[in-house]
Amino acid sequence: MNVNCTGCQKDFDITLKEKKHGKGIIETYFVCPHCSTRFSAAFTNTRSRKIQKQIRKLWDEIRGCGNVKLAEHKKEKIDKLTEENKQIMSKLKEEYASK
Repeated sequence: MNVNCTGCQKDFDITLKEKKHGKGIIETYFVCPHCSTRFSAAFTNTRSRKIQKQIRKLWDEIRGCGNVKLAEHKKEKIDKLTEENKQIMSKLKEEYASK
């Protein structure tokens, strides 16, 4: 994926990297190869990764589901899990972004 750096205004392809912060916290980030500006893409913990796995499983179940009502029910679960995960990741970002 090609992005434009907010630091030097040059385009580059993202190469994702991970940094472990301890306590199961993983930061996914990328760095501009021109000016070394660092961009945090996500912070996850064990719970948020478990939620992501549940969401992927539910999407797989929806794809193979012929029952509209059941698919709608699973989509509601996905929406709730997604919202929970956003809150978790937002709190992690607040706590770990400056570390």
